[in-house]
Formats: sequence, structure tokens, C-alpha cells
Amino acid sequence: MRKNWFQWTVPLLLFAITALIGGCSTNALQGKEMVRIDIRGSITDIYSVEKDESQAHTGDGKIKNPDTPVSSSDSPDERTLHPDLLGTVTVEGKLEQDTSYDKAGISIRKSTKIYKKAGGKLVAAHFKDLQAGSEVEVTFTGPVAESYPVQAIAEEIVILRNE
Repeated sequence: MRKNWFQWTVPLLLFAITALIGGCSTNALQGKEMVRIDIRGSITDIYSVEKDESQAHTGDGKIKNPDTPVSSSDSPDERTLHPDLLGTVTVEGKLEQDTSYDKAGISIRKSTKIYKKAGGKLVAAHFKDLQAGSEVEVTFTGPVAESYPVQAIAEEIVILRNE
């Protein structure tokens, strides 16, 4: 009789303990889903590859002479390294409880999902909707270069407010 009771009790207790541990995480108790946001803040600088595609510029804003020789010591063009690059933004904000960084240089690729909040809902947006002064939340993908500011590739950008 005692052996029969033990055979039923142990598996039942293990199941109950597993269900209790798995179902009672802090987020489940609070009824909130934890969302990872790498940075929230304002766009302070924006660079669009599209604007520069028609004319190659030097660092001082002058148009490059197409007949100028190039050498292997020249730094490669970002577009050459990442053909799907749309542009870059710098975002500055405050380090908050649900964010990881306060300043970041962010590459935006064709695969980056861009949304804007409209009426409490997320609607599809485009790179051209990003403006200096826009309040955004950004989630990164891949490795983050831990310089200051950090450098990363955006997986998703949500425009909270445009200036």
C-alpha cells in the first residue's frame, strides 16, 4: 500500500512544483510581458545613403571627382560593406530600467522593421519617416560594438513621436 502511494505522489509533486515555478515568474505575476528595448531617446543625427547615391561626397561635403585615383589605404564606403544599408542614426536618451544604453550609433538596413505609433497602434513606416528630433525606441540585432556610443544594427525601430 505504501509503495503504491509513493508511486502516485512523487510524480504529482514534481508536476506541481514544475508548474508553480514555470507559471509564477515575476512577469506572469505582474501580468506584463517584458519587452527588451535597447535604447529610447531622440534622433540627434541622421544619414541617408539614398541621398548620397546620386553623388559621391567627400567628408567635407564636396563632390568627389570620379577621375581621382583610389588606393587600398582608402577607407571603404559603408555602402560597399553593406549593400542593404539604408542609413544611420544617432539616438540619445536616458538610461532607464527597461533600456540598456543612453547613446548609440545605429545602422538601419533594408531588413530593419520600422513602425510609428498612431492612435495607440503600430503602423508600418519607412526610413524617410525618421527625422532629427524624433523620439524612438530601438531594438538591436547581432553583436553590439561596446564603444561609446555603442554601435549596432537596428532590428526594429518604433517612432513614438516626430518633431
